[in-house]
Amino acid sequence: EKLQTLLPSAKGLLAHTPIVSGQEYLKCEVSVDDECTFTEEEDDLEETVNAVQGHSGATAGAISVTSSNTPKSPPVVDFVRNFLFNAGMSDTLHCFQTEWYEMIQKRLVDEDRVDLVPDVYFQNQRLESELESARLETEESRRTASAAAGALERLQRAADVERLRLKRLIQENKILSEECRKLRMKCEKLQPTVQQRMNEKHLAARKELLWVTAEKDKSILQPQVAQQRSSSAESNKTNPRSGVNFREKHVGPIRKQCKVKMKNRWIRLMR
Repeated sequence: EKLQTLLPSAKGLLAHTPIVSGQEYLKCEVSVDDECTFTEEEDDLEETVNAVQGHSGATAGAISVTSSNTPKSPPVVDFVRNFLFNAGMSDTLHCFQTEWYEMIQKRLVDEDRVDLVPDVYFQNQRLESELESARLETEESRRTASAAAGALERLQRAADVERLRLKRLIQENKILSEECRKLRMKCEKLQPTVQQRMNEKHLAARKELLWVTAEKDKSILQPQVAQQRSSSAESNKTNPRSGVNFREKHVGPIRKQCKVKMKNRWIRLMR
């Protein structure tokens, strides 16, 4: 639209400019006003190109639009201007604009009948945009895949470590279970022998205790028996029949009591 608004002013400028031949045009010098005009036109063209680039940049994300939404193809002249400007060929752009306006002034070219840019250029641009977007997506996918591969590798290493640890624990558990089983079998085999030895030791301890108790009772009864014997001996001197009575009354029951105690202790010991 800006180019279309610039064309009438350019036509008016060329209408007041004398027509010169090609050789004379090459020899002539450009005045300051013409340079200013070209500079203004260049600025306008630059603004137009920036607007077009901004519009194309804003619509670059919408790659999946249908062909019905494809923008209208610009004229070939605008396409050439944009190409020269984007390529940085400012001198060629100035020469092209000058010669183009000269041809329009001489009516060698009908501006209204200039062909449009074929759709193949827009298709190429669209394909380039899609290709760039696909390349960026590929790079992003590659980075994501690389990060995922690194994370997966770390997880696999951790899983391998845990698997080895679990395997070692299982082996240790099997070894301990086998050792416990062997110890249990050994204990079962040794239990009768141990029980027999414990019974023997217990019986020996009971016998020793019984013997100690008997000796203790004997040591306690001996003074009493000796005292009674001495008293009975004195009584025998006076009365011989009293010694027999003393044995029957005192010594006999004491001995009987000692025998009963010994018998009871042996019974408890055997139990």
